[in-house]
Amino acid sequence: RDLFALVREHGDSIAISDDGEAYNVHIHTARPDHVRRALEAHGAILRHKVEPLFRRRGGTGMVVDTACDLPEGADEDLGILTVPFLVFVDGVEHRDRADLPKTEFYEKLADLALPLSTSQPPPAAFLDAYRRGRELYDDLLVLTLSSRLSGSNGSALNALRLLPEEQRTRVTVIDSRTLSTGLGLLALLAQDAIEEGLAPDAIRQRVEAARERVVSLGYMD
Repeated sequence: RDLFALVREHGDSIAISDDGEAYNVHIHTARPDHVRRALEAHGAILRHKVEPLFRRRGGTGMVVDTACDLPEGADEDLGILTVPFLVFVDGVEHRDRADLPKTEFYEKLADLALPLSTSQPPPAAFLDAYRRGRELYDDLLVLTLSSRLSGSNGSALNALRLLPEEQRTRVTVIDSRTLSTGLGLLALLAQDAIEEGLAPDAIRQRVEAARERVVSLGYMD
């Protein structure tokens, strides 16, 4: 029952069996890395396998970096692929949100004695997202943190050049020129356009027009 309760926090469909030597856990989850870490804290994992539940959808899909703040679970619900920034805590590398949840990140950020820095996603991370995305969708729309604040957009463009030439026209990279919730608002606007059935170029034009109206305010104590 303790194991069931532990895993139940991270998934919506679970089956557990006991063969006398080990537990066999089958779980449907949007966060397999979280489940793995939770289980590792309570025992050794002898073997594991992760299989995607998404089936091919066609149409246009979206890729964002983790500077994009969306409502909790919206990326999984909408089929949006995320590319993690890298976070270095006391010299140890973590993938933003995949290895280091947001709440834990801010807890560590508040500890002024703890060395913490971030780095843009490498082109390889975007390339992996493009390949996974092209298995699900015909076209991809990529929204990144402002190029004035990070090299994430440059990584997305460099990854695009690594795709076979015939696939490059199916991926559209957009510099959001904003961050955080502003980027999330643009992603939701793009999702609305996708659901309307607009072509990728028309979606890009709508997003680029909307980004000029996004204003971000920062407050310092």
